Amino acid sequence: MLTPGTPNYLVDNSAFVNSLTSIALAAPEEAFSKLGHLNTDLHSFAENIYVPYDSVQNYHPQYDGYHSGRYIGL
Repeated sequence: MLTPGTPNYLVDNSAFVNSLTSIALAAPEEAFSKLGHLNTDLHSFAENIYVPYDSVQNYHPQYDGYHSGRYIGL
């Protein structure tokens, strides 16, 4: 899946896609818990999805290898 505005086809570990995946897995987990079913697999998978983070500049780059200020065409 390509990220919005990213013409790079070799993008790996997109912060956008990985964050949405984690959120998408949290929704059924919440529904299961309200029904009295515990699905630890979904929780574990959602919690362990890697989202790129640059601790030096304190931000989430768009993807692994992205450099701040780099032009991303639409």
